[in-house]
Amino acid sequence: MQFPVLPIRGRPVSPAPRQAFLVRDDWDDYSFKTTFQLLCVDPRGEVRELGG
Repeated sequence: MQFPVLPIRGRPVSPAPRQAFLVRDDWDDYSFKTTFQLLCVDPRGEVRELGG
């Protein structure tokens, strides 16, 4: 499976239902680093953040 990768704080321009995106993230909490955030588009076309 391939995911489009968006820049930090990026949002999909024209998301399609059931599509997923990785958004670069530079969050650092005392050595617990997050490198990506996962966004998914639901069947109605709304972008949802997963795991946040």
